Amino acid sequence: MMVFSARLCRSGVLRSPDPSALTRFAVMTARDVFRRNHARSMPQAQKALVEGDAAVLASLAHCLNLLLCHGVRPFHSSLTHYVYGDGGGEDNRGNKGSKARRELLASRDLRDVLGMAGVMIADPLFAGHPKLDRLTGILLDHFSKHEDCRNEAAGGEPDPQTRVMVFSQYRESVEDIVSVLKRSQPMIRPMQFLGQASGRSGKGLTQKEQVDIINSFQTGNHNVLVSTSIGEEGLDIGEVDLIVCYDSQSSPIRMVRKEVLKKKTPSIFVS
Repeated sequence: MMVFSARLCRSGVLRSPDPSALTRFAVMTARDVFRRNHARSMPQAQKALVEGDAAVLASLAHCLNLLLCHGVRPFHSSLTHYVYGDGGGEDNRGNKGSKARRELLASRDLRDVLGMAGVMIADPLFAGHPKLDRLTGILLDHFSKHEDCRNEAAGGEPDPQTRVMVFSQYRESVEDIVSVLKRSQPMIRPMQFLGQASGRSGKGLTQKEQVDIINSFQTGNHNVLVSTSIGEEGLDIGEVDLIVCYDSQSSPIRMVRKEVLKKKTPSIFVS
């Protein structure tokens, strides 16, 4: 990333070459400002180089954000898709990409990173981010306390079963969370809840599948629903006792605020 950010600094697009401080939005915003203020006076060849560097850097910044906020598996999936497209092997864009993209594809560092990440995620016991361990601990603590309450209430009116929702913005992250939480069965019984649109990691859910998952969650067959933003879009999921936001995206935050105001549902942000 440093190669592309340094060149963009020299071209006046970015102020700092530090890739750790960059996001995809910041790169694209800086590129748009550059287009308005400087691009017209720049030779076409140089402008094409700037555009190529900005496009590559924005994609890499997104992958880095996934690594830092979600884990190795979403990072590996996103970077692999950017490099190889839907083909899964050779670059499906051939030589049609920009000079910056061809430079990236020829990088040994890129191959090393993908290879290292691939080895990591091949381990079935690998947890791709420390937040996954923290999330597991939060849920185990929640269900353990609930079980203690049920034991204390033995002989009286049965305690209703507790249910938890976990929100994450990206589908690959949802799948990763469910995979890790399943290691703590039967106390944690997770199920993923996705939209109907297909993504690069697989097909979406049909409406019938969504309804079946909601019914399974409401009846207690599963006690944790791990969802993308589809879980907040007017679907009758029912009451939950705890909401966990795995990331800090604005849409789930709005949903949590709404739920807290309406039902006083406890909410936790995992960071």
